[in-house]
Amino acid sequence: MGGVLPYHRTRGELVLSLRYITPTRDRSQGVVSDLESRTPEGVQIETEVHRHEFDGNVYAVYAAQSHPEELPDGWEQSLTRDDIVLADSVLNTFRGVQAEWAERGEPLNYYKKPEPRRISEAFDQVEWRRDVPSVGGELMSSLILTHALPNANHRTAIAYLRTYLQSVTEAPEAEFEYAGNYEGDWHEWARNHVYESKRLLTLRRKADLLHYAKKAGVETIQRRSGIEIELSAYDFENGDIRAVAEEGHRDRCIQFVIELLERSGHTELKERRDDGKEAFVARLR
Repeated sequence: MGGVLPYHRTRGELVLSLRYITPTRDRSQGVVSDLESRTPEGVQIETEVHRHEFDGNVYAVYAAQSHPEELPDGWEQSLTRDDIVLADSVLNTFRGVQAEWAERGEPLNYYKKPEPRRISEAFDQVEWRRDVPSVGGELMSSLILTHALPNANHRTAIAYLRTYLQSVTEAPEAEFEYAGNYEGDWHEWARNHVYESKRLLTLRRKADLLHYAKKAGVETIQRRSGIEIELSAYDFENGDIRAVAEEGHRDRCIQFVIELLERSGHTELKERRDDGKEAFVARLR
């Protein structure tokens, strides 16, 4: 397909992502050598180089790492007790996702080193004591954008949203509709929200790479599941693409919460005021 550059390549169960674009084969090999030399001991890396023709030859470098399935030693140090409670609650949600995949015989790959201390940053970025959809949506967005987990950040954030919503209801047994399952299959109503979230996440994290791709003649970046980013729609040279994508991501997550509440029959929470981070921590204890 003319003008389309894949963002992902698969090798068995491993998913390699686009890391670099260059017009020369020698430079692409240099990038591969650099990636391999900077890979820490104990971490495995897989790479591929694919040639494409757009305005000229383009060599796309793809890579994926596999980190040990463990948390860094001493990650709790310097965190407050409240921050540890919050981080543990998110990590427990992630472990639930991980267990589901393991039961299917498809264990999650640790594509990056877990950064549990950064989970507290996600909670710090939330503006609490507003209406529940705004707080819940911002919490979901912040957990995704902080990207502290080695995999399944979307699935974990959406599952954790249900933990937050259940905590603010007056009935602890209240149920909320699932957006999908832990295995990554999204229900139709949630799919567009999730795909748009991933598109905006790519814009925010890879703006420089996408800018170069556009200048090289790439028209469309295509993620897995058919998610497409039309590069002509973005002015990478004027304006802050990252800030725009981040704001759009937050707004999209808030809309996700509103739809989830409506579908779950808990519309009363749309007007309820959140009672703050400290109160949420107290309910988790």
